[in-house]
Formats: sequence, structure tokens, C-alpha cells
Amino acid sequence: MKLSVLFAKYLYQHKQLSLPGIGVFQVDKSVSIPDTSDKSSTELLPNIKFTHQPVSKPDDGFIEFIRTHTGKIKPLAESDLESYLEEGKNMLNTGKPFHLEGIGSLHKTRSGVYEFKPGEPLLERFEHSAEKDNDQFRRNKTAYENRYNTSSNNTLRKLLIAAGVLIGVAAVVWGGYSLYTKKASDKNVIESEAVGMPNDTVNSDSLSNKITDPTNLQPLVNAREGKYYFVIETTDNKGRAMKRFNQLKSLGTNIQIKTSDSILFKLFFDIPAQTKDTIRIKDSLRLRYGSKRIIVE
Repeated sequence: MKLSVLFAKYLYQHKQLSLPGIGVFQVDKSVSIPDTSDKSSTELLPNIKFTHQPVSKPDDGFIEFIRTHTGKIKPLAESDLESYLEEGKNMLNTGKPFHLEGIGSLHKTRSGVYEFKPGEPLLERFEHSAEKDNDQFRRNKTAYENRYNTSSNNTLRKLLIAAGVLIGVAAVVWGGYSLYTKKASDKNVIESEAVGMPNDTVNSDSLSNKITDPTNLQPLVNAREGKYYFVIETTDNKGRAMKRFNQLKSLGTNIQIKTSDSILFKLFFDIPAQTKDTIRIKDSLRLRYGSKRIIVE
């Protein structure tokens, strides 16, 4: 389930939603939550009140709500929420409305105050639970697999015949690739120094020592054939960059970070790969870490 829908679902169920850097949405506890199939469902929106006030952190209940409905671990749920709200504040600062599906829109006045305009209710049942989402996913998956199996039997036979030949070829290729990877690993330190990128963990104290001008540089790396940097996130918010970096490091990943002029921060993985495999690796990283866009450099 997409994150934007969860804001309204949580507000409908708990009657209050606190968003850091934005404010607090509330629905009077005496207001009943109708079914969206009922014509009276549109009467809910005028009862949503917004107060522009400081909020230091999101409610733990909302983080757990996101984690339950998305299936992500708590640190990634927190990171997704922070990214979403940061994008919303950027829109408000540039004069654009920040739309919250099923709730309404926020607008920033010239005095810097956020004003709220009610929108349209969610076009789904409020009690639609995570369990129902999973059931629907399984039904769609089964239907897709049935259609795929019916239309691809002949293709499968051909693939099985070709597989026997490819296994032998793969054994030879793998041996050569393993040898190449070992040699590339031995040169890693020297090559990293050549491009100004350390192998050890980078912390916030050492970032200032890696200042470069992105307008005059080549991409992060590609001084080595078969080596690519897969950038999973780019941000100008140092605090957010370090928080995400430390979260992923705590999970045992080999995440790395680079900054240019202490303005733009890039989180990336250094992965040996062939050019034809970069798309597959990008898709895997995007699904694994919830990134909207993966950049290969």
C-alpha cells in the first residue's frame, strides 16, 4: 500500500495525526467515520481540523501503522515518512500545495503559515486492513501465474533444453569472473584513493575532508571496468543523510556516503557488475531499500 494513503487511514481510525515540521490534523471524537460507499462519507472532510504547530517527532503508533501496512522494518518506515514529509515541505516552500490523499491540501501563506483546505475522501473502505491487502495480493499473484503458465508452456520447454547447454558455459564464465573479482578486490584500496573515495565507514566528522565541486568532476566513479556505484539516495539534508547512513550501517550493509561542498550527499553501494546486469541490480536495490530512483555512476 502506498504511503500517501496511510495518512488518511490512520487519521480516520485514530482521529489525530501529528506530522513533524507540518502540524497536527484532528477529527472530533464525536464524529462517526462512515463507509466511503455511503453518500454521507463526504461529510467527514469538513470535520478535519488542522493546526500549524511544532511537532518534534511522529507518533510511535503511526510508525507502527506504516510498518504493519508496508511490511518494512521500523528504521525504513521512519526513513520513508521523513522523506515524504521533506518533499512536502519543499513543495510548500516553492509555493506549491502539499496534497494529502483522503485529507486535503496544505498551502503556505506569505507570512509562512500553513493553511488547510479539505479534499476528497479515500475511495476505499476504511476498515480495509493489511490482512485484506495481503489476500488481494495473493489472489492477483495466483491469477497472474495461471495466465503465465498457460501461455508459456512451449517457451518453458525450449528454455529447459537450452539450460543444459548454458550450465556448462556458465561454469566456465563463473571461473573467469571469480578470478577477475579477486584481482579487482586486491586493487580496491589503490583505486579508491585515486577517485577520492575511502573504503572505511564515513562519519559526519570526516565528511568535511571530502569536499569537491560536483560541477567540475566526473561521475562518482567509473575508473574501473566492471565496477559501478549504485546511488540509492541523494539529498541536501546532512542530518537526514547521516541518519539513513547509520540506519543502513546498523543493518550490516556496506553502504557508503559522499558529499560535494557539504551541500549534496549521496548514499551508494560499490558493486562489481557487468553492464548488462546494472538494470537488474538497480531493481533489486530499489525494492530492497524503498528508493524511488537508483542512479548508476
